[in-house]
Amino acid sequence: MLFAFRHSQQYDLPAPTIRLLGLDAKAVYTLKHLDGRSEAFSGEFLMSNGLDLILNGDYGSTVVVLTRQ
Repeated sequence: MLFAFRHSQQYDLPAPTIRLLGLDAKAVYTLKHLDGRSEAFSGEFLMSNGLDLILNGDYGSTVVVLTRQ
């Protein structure tokens, strides 16, 4: 599970990209978001490109469940 929190909104700046560490580069991971969306990425993609999460407003937060396929 990935928990992401934003302390305060910084206007005109997107939330930082979160790069994951320690994944199997050759594995595929399914990500399930709180809003019901699902998407799949390779471990290599998640470690090198990261995730751009929606963290709106002050104290924005989200949870993403990662499942290795």
